[in-house]
Amino acid sequence: MHLDDVYWAREGRRSVDAAVIAIVALGLLVVGARPLDINLAGPAQVIATVIGVAIIFICVAISLVKQRVAHAVLGVWVFPVAIYAASRLGKPYSPWARRFYGDRNPRKQARAQRRFAPRRRTDRFKERLRDTIGGTTTQTYDANLAGRPAESDHDASLEAAAEVKRRAARRASAEKQR
Repeated sequence: MHLDDVYWAREGRRSVDAAVIAIVALGLLVVGARPLDINLAGPAQVIATVIGVAIIFICVAISLVKQRVAHAVLGVWVFPVAIYAASRLGKPYSPWARRFYGDRNPRKQARAQRRFAPRRRTDRFKERLRDTIGGTTTQTYDANLAGRPAESDHDASLEAAAEVKRRAARRASAEKQR
């Protein structure tokens, strides 16, 4: 049997991630966890509830832009997790990093690159879980057949980080020459 689809590639792993997150969210609902507790007893409680919900959604949105999806979903039910994820370093290839790190803050981009280095323990655990649920990717399967290690998901982001460093160095040398 030959299945050649994006599902069997690294890009298709997001569907496995989405399924796991949906199962966790539904499990929390079945257990009885309520994501939001709305109190409409009086005008003061309504205002406090609206402000609290707005803060939760802002923290969750920041977590999503930093590509901390699991923290964001769990943060809807457990507010301190949303605060934790919103205050932590964003992934180096996230929209947050492209906007606030990179050329603007190369030191922070470098920290993000070190923090989310390829083949870190968390990534290895996630890959094993994805392989268990959805099977191995075609790239990993072919690499195993050939007896060589598979390429890392972060190769492109490492190349982008190197390009950011080169641009920052050129910009710094141009400013010194002025």
